[in-house]
Amino acid sequence: MKAKTAAMPADPTGPLFSGFSDLDCKTSRVHFAGVIGGEGPPVLLLHGYPQSHVTWHQVGPALAEHFTVIAADLPGYGKSRVLDAGPWHKRAAGDQLVAMMRSLGHDRFAVIGHDRGARVGYRLALDYPEQVSAYCSLAVVPTLDVWPAVDRQFGWIGCPVGSKSSIHAPWPLIAKRFGRLRCVTRSSKTIDQPMASMSIMTQLTALPGARSSVR
Repeated sequence: MKAKTAAMPADPTGPLFSGFSDLDCKTSRVHFAGVIGGEGPPVLLLHGYPQSHVTWHQVGPALAEHFTVIAADLPGYGKSRVLDAGPWHKRAAGDQLVAMMRSLGHDRFAVIGHDRGARVGYRLALDYPEQVSAYCSLAVVPTLDVWPAVDRQFGWIGCPVGSKSSIHAPWPLIAKRFGRLRCVTRSSKTIDQPMASMSIMTQLTALPGARSSVR
């Protein structure tokens, strides 16, 4: 498994990721695509469904002021290509992402995931606790917290009085039911984590070796 690094023309990724380089890394099961930029402790960004690394175009450049940002397309998403028929579950995706990060020279790194990427990141953090320095889940409640809270009452949240059919609950009510989002670290501590790039940077700059200045 070897990462390709080659001279790139100026601004190869376009205006969304100005100053970043293309990610072109082949592992045993995936040919990963995406972008790499910044300098500092490594942070892996994992997008949701049905998105690609481009979903991080506002967060990535901000984080790159303090970290080495790797925004990869998940296996089978965007320009990342799977090299076999599977099975492709969250654990398999996590295994290949760790292999990718190692081939890039990062044996230990933070992970930020959204939606489908948060599920992959959650599995990855459980399987590779020595490699994951911090894990941040955006807009996804950890699975073990979901099942005790999802009951008949939850299914009827937001229904008009007298209605016999449930409807999707508004996000504010869901958030109230489950509590705030959380950033989970290896020490198993949980930290309130709003969905904002500045808050993400504030949490990550507390990691050893991170630059402390945050604008």
